[in-house]
Amino acid sequence: MIILAALIYFIALDSSIITEVVVFVTLLFSDFLDFFCSVSDCNNDGFRSLNTKKVEEAGLRVSVSGKKAALCKEHYKEWKKETKEDRSLDRARFDIY
Repeated sequence: MIILAALIYFIALDSSIITEVVVFVTLLFSDFLDFFCSVSDCNNDGFRSLNTKKVEEAGLRVSVSGKKAALCKEHYKEWKKETKEDRSLDRARFDIY
């Protein structure tokens, strides 16, 4: 797939449609863009994908603006520790019945 992206890029260099090609490649590889941890200054591989607002509420600085943020194992553990009480309260609400 990377070879395909490079080929499309070089074709676009010869023409005036570079913006359209960049958008196309971005959409083509959008599944792979969130593969790295979304926390600022972290380049580890993504492990879990969580709601961006929930990650920010836990105190982690996220460098993406989309709905989902990818977290590496280390930051996922940190998120779990920070939200342990909230998650147990959420589970308790559903265990009433």
